Amino acid sequence: MRIARPIAILTAIVATTALTAAAAPALSSPTQGVSGDVYYLTDEETPDGPHPVSDLPASVRAQLAGNGTRKPEHGPISTLAKDTPRGYKLRGNNKLSNFLYKTDWMTAKWVHCKDGVCTTKQKIKFKMHQSHGGETAKRWKLTAYYDHISGSRNFKGYFSYECGVNIPREKDKTCSTYFDDDADGPDDMNRMSHEESLYKKWGNKKSTKKFPMVKFDIQFANGTWGQFEGDYGMKMRGWDTCINARGRAKLCPATGTGG
Repeated sequence: MRIARPIAILTAIVATTALTAAAAPALSSPTQGVSGDVYYLTDEETPDGPHPVSDLPASVRAQLAGNGTRKPEHGPISTLAKDTPRGYKLRGNNKLSNFLYKTDWMTAKWVHCKDGVCTTKQKIKFKMHQSHGGETAKRWKLTAYYDHISGSRNFKGYFSYECGVNIPREKDKTCSTYFDDDADGPDDMNRMSHEESLYKKWGNKKSTKKFPMVKFDIQFANGTWGQFEGDYGMKMRGWDTCINARGRAKLCPATGTGG
């Protein structure tokens, strides 16, 4: 009989703990149970099938909650400035030769969420190839690639351009404002189909490093623009091109990564 009392006490403790756990309220978040559509560009892998809101990137959850971005009427237009614009980053370490660089594939998604569960309505992959035709070339060939994955095939892709000068231990500058050397200036919102290219001169300045900057803007089937990290469009930095004292050009052995 000595062991009956401790067992009874232990049983009471377990029962009380279970009741307390059952009565505890579930933790909530600003997007738990939220319904709505989000339109985003991403360099992350995100699920396509039904998934909780918590699986979306943080900036997309903020967009769903309604406090994640400014809301211009269309994709933003770049402006000419001496310092290179912020946000252009190397998106993939894929230098394939002295004359060819490819970004990683990025993803554009239109996602519908209902009661905290999200599914993909439209999905497009996109990337950029940077190339030039040998050491004596004076311009880049910048090619936009789009790959429809799911949902409506109706979408529009736009491709904006700027050129930068990689200056050691200083802020990078735009090509057309740092030197007067016939470099092409900014070019905004070119409508681009699959494997369509822009050809852009980097200028005649020797003994320098230059790099292209491009921005993809994608408009989904219902006319809504895709957002990336709280802004419209995704910015990509190309690989540094080294122009030597004789004016011959190759992709540099290493490159800046942007920011």
